[in-house]
This record gives sequence, structure tokens and C-alpha cells, in this order.
Amino acid sequence: MIQTILILLLIHYIGLFIFKPKHNTLNCGLFGWSGKDTRKFNKDKFDKLGMLNVERGKSSCGISFDGDIQIGTDSTKFYYDFIVDREIKPKRFPVVIGHTRQASNGTVNVYNAHPFGFGDNENDFIFIGAHNGTLKNHKELAKKYEIEESVENSYFDKFDKEITIKRDKIDSELLLEIIYTHKNFKVLSEYIGGAALTFTDTTNPNVLYLFKGKSKDWPSSSHETTERPLFVYIENKNSMYYSSLEESLRTIGGNDHNIIDIEPNTVYKITDGDFKNAIMIPITRINASQNPSYLNTKNTNVYGPNYGMCGFDDEYYAEKYGTAFIETKKETKEEKSNTLITLPAAKTVIKEKEVEKIKDKPLNIYEESLLKPHDEYHGRPYFHKLRWWRNGQPITGIFTYIFEYGYYYVGDTEKAANERFYQILDCVFDGKIFYDNDAFTKGKIPFQSSRLVEPPLYYFVQGVQIKTYFDYAFFHNKFRALSPGNYLDAIELSNVSTHPIINLNFATRELVNQNIVKDGKVYTGKTTLLGAEKIYHIEKGNLINLEINNFYSNILDSSYYSIEKEESSEIKLSNESTLFKDIDFEEIKEQNDDDLLEEMIAKEKETTQIVRDICEEDFTEPIKDFQQVRNKMFKYSENPLAIKVISFIDNTSREMKEFINQY
Repeated sequence: MIQTILILLLIHYIGLFIFKPKHNTLNCGLFGWSGKDTRKFNKDKFDKLGMLNVERGKSSCGISFDGDIQIGTDSTKFYYDFIVDREIKPKRFPVVIGHTRQASNGTVNVYNAHPFGFGDNENDFIFIGAHNGTLKNHKELAKKYEIEESVENSYFDKFDKEITIKRDKIDSELLLEIIYTHKNFKVLSEYIGGAALTFTDTTNPNVLYLFKGKSKDWPSSSHETTERPLFVYIENKNSMYYSSLEESLRTIGGNDHNIIDIEPNTVYKITDGDFKNAIMIPITRINASQNPSYLNTKNTNVYGPNYGMCGFDDEYYAEKYGTAFIETKKETKEEKSNTLITLPAAKTVIKEKEVEKIKDKPLNIYEESLLKPHDEYHGRPYFHKLRWWRNGQPITGIFTYIFEYGYYYVGDTEKAANERFYQILDCVFDGKIFYDNDAFTKGKIPFQSSRLVEPPLYYFVQGVQIKTYFDYAFFHNKFRALSPGNYLDAIELSNVSTHPIINLNFATRELVNQNIVKDGKVYTGKTTLLGAEKIYHIEKGNLINLEINNFYSNILDSSYYSIEKEESSEIKLSNESTLFKDIDFEEIKEQNDDDLLEEMIAKEKETTQIVRDICEEDFTEPIKDFQQVRNKMFKYSENPLAIKVISFIDNTSREMKEFINQY
């Protein structure tokens, strides 16, 4: 046995020398195996992965197989000490889970070590899982899902006296307990922070689940980053290993052809170690981020797919509704007010005549009829054929959303949109025009500075609502280069769209080949958007049913604003209004729209270059200073405070560099 350990240690250090892992990596390590036959499990390969993952976590370690969990702390906190004289040999269940912990939330003890187990199945845990990452809203999620945040644990001291302690559960434990308790993956759309997960269910023991998240670093970020790494090595059809370190998989036989970087925001359900035929269940994290907004401390609920799991009904949902199924639920008043990009369908009471009106029409999205004529929308955007339109044309530009009115145009660039938004802040809106509060009082104030966190802006290109301003700017430029009457490529747009879309370059398509797409793939699911009057049921790219969304259709017909429609159409700017007193409208009329746009773009480019120069000059020196501090701290890397300082410096330096390189 000692000889085996020495050989494994030698391999470990050779691996460290060859692949040079970063010694300052302050994350946990996930590793494990899944197969069909327990006799195919290779302990030497598993141990190699565990020893190399020590570089990702030095606080504790743990493994799980055959429904049991074994933890290493104190003198066995390093995996290569933990495995001395330890038998790891699954006999009943062909799934083995391993974890090395770098404590970021909670103290270092046996209770906070991974894996975590829940439930009881004839002395086996029912659900076992491990987490790599840190959550920022785990307490809020625990309250929402009615999970106890603390628990009592008992143990016997050296005098055989039973000691009971009460402890707070850490973020990882709460996240896994929510998944286990609620039998779905909805919480994976809602957490703020970072996560890679592995878990299994001993009532369905041949199944392993893997997941890693991808989201924006901050709510205001323009692009998403992978939250934590996770790779798979396909050894053969019914045997696979996984690890947080790609290099570790190469030490056990992996190469460029059989090592897979798993797709982010996707739960993989792997049966009998057959990774290639795994069921892939996508998770929506469009509205999620790795760090909370410090400007807005109000908890915003984000709803994503609500798939069953752990042997319940995930395959049923995947087969019946496809990979984009979103659970229908009754929204609370607070949820309705949230400015979510993609909303779950509200529970609606549909009038019989309205149902018949829709069902009588052919269910072809290309032939969808409006609920009322164009002119009855009075210049407001409306959702039709899975795009937003105004006066019969798909909208392009940046809009804000006004409750009980709809989308309101504020500009073509984010700079112009922000300026326009702050012009209308605290102003009265009559359903058509904004006025100073003192100049006109027969209306409502949609946006009040006392309630503002940041301008609620929405981006559209040819009627498609775009996820980020970065994507909007790219496709807006492509749109401007198009010939009149042409539409951008629908597949490309679907990858940045918040909703499924169709190809408007076709006047119509067959009922069985409508090709409704989302994220570049044929879409199946149910969708509706903020302000949309209908709920669309789509299966394999074809529209199969429509419902009236009474919540929004009623709002758009309401008389929320005090000015009648006929009167509002005649209203001019009051001479007493001071909102636009500094603007020369005659001069603007004389200028060509293209000249105005070119002037605006040139000015924005000039300003952007100035900001870029300032960033490059003023960010470079602090990064160098940070590195000097980090080098001094490294020799104290076993000290908890030094670890926090090193982590802060590494994260800050990386974010600063990414920010500079982004532009």
C-alpha cells in the first residue's frame, strides 16, 4: 500500500511540474467517475484526479460512493493524506463523487465539508452532491424555498458525552438542499454567484448530474463569463471521469479528442456513464449575475426552467415540452412588476369567445393576426409574429418600458438613451408626450427619481429584443448596412435574442416547417414577454397554440392616463413647458437624419477613445502595485487573511484586465 501511495505522489508532483497549476487558485475542486459496471472503476485514476485537485482546495476533502460519504479534515484535509489506507471501491452504485474544498463561506469543519447528503434510503443518503463556487444570495433563496438556514448536529466527545451544537448551513449545502427538496432545477436560474455542481440520486443510482453556470460578472456587464470550470473525459461508451482541471484528465488518458468542456447553463443527466447520450436540460441565467448590484438591494426573482429531476419527471418534460420549457405559475403582484426580459406565462382566465377567435385561425406564426388594427395601438409597439412592431414596421432602437403604456423610444445609442431618459425623469406623461410637472398635470409620472436605481432600457433590432447593449451595437451596425426590405439572418439574431423568433425573409412557411428558433436551435416551449398580449405555445419549431395574456391585453386597453385618445392626438407642446426650452426644433428639422446619426456616432467614438486612454493609463500602475503586494503575501499563503488578500488581488486584477481588453 505504501508503495502505491509513493507512486501516486510521484505522479502527482510530476503532473504539477508539467502542467504548472496556479498555486494561488482559491476555488474548490470537483472530480469523479460514472459508469455502468462498478468493476470498471479505476481507483488509481480517481486518486490522481483527487491529488491534482488539491491545488484547488486545501481546507478539507471528501468522497461519496454506494450511498455513503467520507470526509477528510485536519490531518487528512489534503487528499493525498486522506487516501492512505482507505478503500474506495464501489460495489452497488456506479457513481463516485470527489471534492476538495477551499473554504469561502463558513468555517472549516467536518459539517461544512463536501459532499453533502440528504434524505434516508435504507441507511443510504437519497441525494448526494458537491459544489464548487460561492453564492451571494443563499439566505434569500433559503427563505424563498422555506429551507431552514441552521441545523443542530450531535457528536460524542472523548468521554462519550453527547454534545449538540447549532450551526448555520453554508451556501453550498443550501443550494443542494433546495434542489433535493423541490425536485427541480429552478434555483439554478436564481442564484447570484458562481457554481459548478455534481450530484446523484441513490434511488436512481446509475445517474450522475453535472452543471456549471455562466452569467454576467455584474448586472451591468455587457458579456457573460463561465463561473467555474468543469471538464469530462470520455473513456469509453459507459465510463467517464470529470474534473475541475482539464490537465488532470490528461494524466489519466484524456486527449483533445475525448476531453469535453461541458456546455454552461446546462444540466447534464448522464446514465450508465454514457456522456454522449446524456439528456441536456438548459438553464436560463439571462438575468443572473456573479455579483449583486449594490445600487439595488431589492431581491428580484428570476424564473427559469423548472425541470423535474432525481428520477421524477425530467425525461417527461424534456420529451413533451423540449429543452426550453418554462413552468406556468400564478405571478404575485411583485413578480409582475419586475422588469424581467422573459417572463413565465401568467395564469390567465380566458374568455370563451377569445379562445375560439384564436383557435379558428390557422396556427401558422407567419399568418398570425393582430387582436386589433394597427391604428388602434396609437403608435405604441406591439408583439406580433414573435417580433415587436410599431405602425406596421419592426422597431429598432433603445426603448424604456412605461407601465400601462408599453415601450417608449429613447434613442439609438446607450448614451443618447440615458440622456433622454433623464430628461423625462419626474415628468408627467399623458400617453403621448412628457411634460414638466409644473407645466402639465393631467397625467401620470412613470419614472420618479426617488425610486430610480438605473434607467430600465431595452434593446431592439428589427423587432427582436436583444439581451445586451454589446450585442445590440453589433447587430445595429449590421442592420444599418442592409438594403431596404431585407432582414438580418434569423439564426444569428436568435443567439442574442431574449425570445424565440422566425425568419422574416420568408413571407410564409408550411405549418409543419415554421422553423421557430432560439439560441440557434429549433425551439420548443411556452413564451411570452413583458407587454405582449399573447402566450405562444411552440413545439419543435411550430406554433401549436395561442392564449390571450389578459394581464397585458387589459392594461393596453385601460384608460390609465387621464387624457382621452382623441384629445391627446391634438396636444402640442405647451408654451409654459420648460422641458425642451433649450432645444432648437427648427434647426433639428433642417438636419438630415443620416447626418445626425453620423455626428452622434463620431462624437461617441471620440469620447470612447478618450475614456479608453484614461483606463489604459490609470489602470496599468495599480495592477503592477497589486502584483507586488500579492508576491509579498504568497509566502504566507496558509494564513486565512493572506488567502483573502491574494484572492481579492487576483479577482480585481483579472476584472480590470478583462474590462480594458473588452474595449
